Amino acid sequence: MEDLNEKLNCSYISLNYCFHENKTSIYPGYKIIEKNGKKIAFIGVVTPQTLTKTYLISILDKEGNLVYDFLSKNHSQEFYEKVQESIDYLRNDQQVDYIILLAHLGIGVTILEENSSSSLLKNIEGVDAIIDGHTHMVYSQFSQDKTGKNITIAQTGTKLAHIGVLKIHSNGTISQENIDEVPYEPILANETVNVTRNRKQVYVDKEMNEYINQIFDSFSDELNRIVGRTNFLLNAFIYASEEIIQNQINIGSENPFGNLVTDSFREYGGADFSIINAGTIRANITQGNITYRNIIDSMPFSNDILVKEIDGQTLLDSLEFGVRNIPGTYQRLPHVSGVTFKVDISMNSSVVVDDNGAFVGIEGERRVYDVKVNGEDLDLKKIILFQVIII
Repeated sequence: MEDLNEKLNCSYISLNYCFHENKTSIYPGYKIIEKNGKKIAFIGVVTPQTLTKTYLISILDKEGNLVYDFLSKNHSQEFYEKVQESIDYLRNDQQVDYIILLAHLGIGVTILEENSSSSLLKNIEGVDAIIDGHTHMVYSQFSQDKTGKNITIAQTGTKLAHIGVLKIHSNGTISQENIDEVPYEPILANETVNVTRNRKQVYVDKEMNEYINQIFDSFSDELNRIVGRTNFLLNAFIYASEEIIQNQINIGSENPFGNLVTDSFREYGGADFSIINAGTIRANITQGNITYRNIIDSMPFSNDILVKEIDGQTLLDSLEFGVRNIPGTYQRLPHVSGVTFKVDISMNSSVVVDDNGAFVGIEGERRVYDVKVNGEDLDLKKIILFQVIII
């Protein structure tokens, strides 16, 4: 972030990315601009779950103490209070006309509910709109704030799938729309070209299109290299249409794709077992030849493959934590190789987590049982070699 900060023509704003010791924000929490005689304040907020979604080495000192904080205490009540405090200051002291949250919070089953943009809104008042992010979804909807007022929350998806347009009208109302294509303009006929994207005919900038095609062409031989074959669909998603993801099935249960990935990694690392979280796999692979491009599409992140030694007790706790939300969906659901286990879903999970959703311990009866490593009963004290994928 600091390296990129030096190259930016704009600036970071983040209210709740702060130092752990004194809760002081590292960057300015807001920015005010003036347009047509109106003062518009933007407040930057990031999910408190950042504590568990980033590398620990990035937020701890050499002694293992927290350096940074995201205000997750008391199930994010600390976060809500900080945002409200900023809103009140901007309204009363700065006399702003509009307040818009620039949020990396999201809505959906893959995040803690108290950290969602809609939950934040329920606990604050005085915001006029929320431009959201984090969950890579496309939506424009109303949610109620603390007073029951309907407030627009909008997110534009991912990879520039849409461009969001938030309009403040002269009568004070706010509207929002998501634009997913550029209309044909005769005046730009020599500068645009008609191409097919996601089975749709769209107009794009000719020069940029040629530049992007040159990049793809330089990698085409490697991307089209055949590395394997599957006789059936390797399914991670069920689609409602070509563009809208309806259900990420690998975060709800074990499936063949997860087995293939973990089997492959365990073979590569030479470990006793391997484990990945369900959110690692991000695209299907269709029946037929598997190309290098297919692998990149399905696992697009620069994942680190780690091989470490742990004891059997740690494995048991990891499995218990990983399945604590089933039969619901959960991106931490473990896909494994070299391990088999059973889960009693008739009983509630006894896993205890902190305000960030991180594992604390087990208080009560375990749901996971009959755990075997390579066909042998799990020895809680035995040291075993395992492999994990860190996104």
